[in-house]
Amino acid sequence: MDVQKFLEGKREDSKAFDFRLARIGFQRSAPQNNFRRIIAARLPKESYCLDTVSYVTSESSTVALEFLLVLLNSQILDWYFRLGSTNSKVNEYQFNALPVPRIQKHDANETALKSVDIADLKGLQDAMISLYTEPGVMPAEVKDALILLCKRIESIEATRVMKTRSDRSHLAPGSKEIQDVIDAALFRYYGLSDSEQNYIEGRLKVML
Repeated sequence: MDVQKFLEGKREDSKAFDFRLARIGFQRSAPQNNFRRIIAARLPKESYCLDTVSYVTSESSTVALEFLLVLLNSQILDWYFRLGSTNSKVNEYQFNALPVPRIQKHDANETALKSVDIADLKGLQDAMISLYTEPGVMPAEVKDALILLCKRIESIEATRVMKTRSDRSHLAPGSKEIQDVIDAALFRYYGLSDSEQNYIEGRLKVML
């Protein structure tokens, strides 16, 4: 890419210069029967997007980008998006309407997660859910734990060699175990019970 030519005549505060910023990108087109409707990933600095990729910058988002990535790759937001989408596009107004939990500041008395080994997925899941108090409100330490889990998935997926579409439509087994823990915690913090989670997971399979 001829960067100098691309930037020629562009104002420094225009989107053309967003390549300098940390971003989360998402695919703008995903058919209704696709394995996911919201497909999100980090966009490294100094990378460029065609018009089929939208993104959120660190400066434009009111949500920390690492937490945004956790949310966008969750089952519950994929399901929520499918409910209101009638075509293959991920439109900006639909994206902006996705619900986000309110984060509570760290409480010095919160210790449920501090004593749990991050490798103990079941223990971590139980500890995160034990801190639940009301729908849509999440303790900051739960948010931080979810971000760490998401980073573990990124590390695992970065080592994969994916040759087929089928490969790309599934997480590695180790990643899937971690994603299941993330999803279970998010279902609870969005105010849904285990039975409601099971119902939504079943509906997602039918929607595919």
